[in-house]
Amino acid sequence: MTHHIYMLETCRLFREGTRILLDSFAFEVVGVGETLADIGKLPDAGTSLLFIVGTLEDATASDAIAAILNLNPRARIVVLADNYDPEAADTAVMLGAKGYLHKGLSADNFIKALQLIADECSVVSGSGTGSRNITPEADARVEAASPPPAADAPVATALDEFALQTDLGAAPQHAHAPPPPLGDGRGGLSPRQKAILKLVTAGASNKEIARNLDISEGTVKVHIKAILRRIAVKNRTQAAIWALAAKHSEPWTRDSTNDR
Repeated sequence: MTHHIYMLETCRLFREGTRILLDSFAFEVVGVGETLADIGKLPDAGTSLLFIVGTLEDATASDAIAAILNLNPRARIVVLADNYDPEAADTAVMLGAKGYLHKGLSADNFIKALQLIADECSVVSGSGTGSRNITPEADARVEAASPPPAADAPVATALDEFALQTDLGAAPQHAHAPPPPLGDGRGGLSPRQKAILKLVTAGASNKEIARNLDISEGTVKVHIKAILRRIAVKNRTQAAIWALAAKHSEPWTRDSTNDR
C-alpha cells in the first residue's frame, strides 16, 4: 500500500532529499509547502495522508498541527524537529500529532518510524544515539497526553535512534518469572502486539506473521522489538515462554489475530 505524504518545510534541499528517500519506499509525496498558508492547498487523499511538519518561516509546529487537523481531522501528523525538545514533544502529541522525530535520525530509522505511524502507531524519538533524553516521566506524560488509540493501534515510543533497533535499558527478567499484568499501563500490550506475540509463540516467522496480519515484514520486526522491551525479555524464546505463562493468568490471546 502506498502512503501519501504532504511535506511542510522551508529548506528546498531538505525537501528534495527527503522526497528522493521516500520515493524509494512505499511513500509518495503528493504535495509540499513552505508556509502555513500552503496548508489551505492540501490535496484530498483521505485517511492515508501523512503530514511531515518541519521548519516553517511563519508558524510553529503547534500552529501547523492545529491548522492541518482543522482541515483534515483524520490526518496523521509527524513533527520533524531540528533538535529534540521534551516539552515540544509532549505538546505536539497532546495537540494530535502521531509522531515527533528529530532530523538526526538515520534514513533507515526515519523510514521505520514513518511505517509505524502509517500502521496506526504513535512514535516519539529522542535526540541522539545512545542518549535517553526522554526520561521515564516525560515518556509517561507523552502516553498520558495521547488520545486513546484505536483498537488496532499499538504505541511505539522510541526513546532515541536505538529504540527502533535495540532494547534500551530494559531490566532483565528471568523467563520463568510471573508476567506483569497485561492491562497495566506500560506493562500492557496492544491488540496488535498481542496478535504478533501469539504468532511468535506458535513458531511463526516474521514473514509468516507479516502475511497473516497483512503488514510489512519490517513493521513486524519493529513491533517485536517493542514487545521485547515492554515485557522485559531478551529474545523471542523468552517472549514465547512469557506469553505461555501470561495465557494462564489472563485470557488475552482469544481472537487476537483478528485485531486490525
